[in-house]
Amino acid sequence: MKVNNKYISGNIEIDKKNVKLVGKKIYNKTINIIAPNPPDTLGNYSGTALPFPNIDIAFENTVNKFKIQSNNIDITLKYPNSYNCLSNGKYKVPPTIFISDENNENTVKIELDDNCPTKTLVSRNYDNKPEFYNDKYHVLPVSTGFKTMINYANYKVLNNKG
Repeated sequence: MKVNNKYISGNIEIDKKNVKLVGKKIYNKTINIIAPNPPDTLGNYSGTALPFPNIDIAFENTVNKFKIQSNNIDITLKYPNSYNCLSNGKYKVPPTIFISDENNENTVKIELDDNCPTKTLVSRNYDNKPEFYNDKYHVLPVSTGFKTMINYANYKVLNNKG
C-alpha cells in the first residue's frame, strides 16, 4: 500500500501480525508515529481481538510509538487493534496509524483493514429490530449442515450481523 502525505512518502507492507513502514520523511522536523496496541490474544476465541473499550486503553503503554528524526523510515509496528469511540461507545474506530509533527498537532491518519470486523463490545442490533435475527431465514438456502454453517458465516460478515 502506497503512502504519500505531508509527513512521509513510502510503502506499507502488511502481514497478519505486523505493519512495516518503509520510506522517506518529507517533513523537515521530527515526526511522531503512533498506533493503538495490538489486539489481545487469549486462549479462547470469544475474548480474543475484541476492540479496546476506549482510546485511553487502546494507547496505554503502546508498543507502536516511534519518534522519527532521520530522513529514512524503516519501522515495524505490531498490527494495531480497533477501539470504541467515546462519543457514543458504539462507533468502532478501525485499526489506524497516526502521524503527526513534533507537537502532536496536525495529525494524519492511515486506516488499515479491521481483521475482526464482527467483533464488538456492544450489540450491533442498534434499533432493536427483530429482522436483525430473523433475516437469515429468508436469505439462506436449505442445505446440508456444513454448507449452512459456511453460508451463515458469510451472511454474517456481508450483512454485519452477529
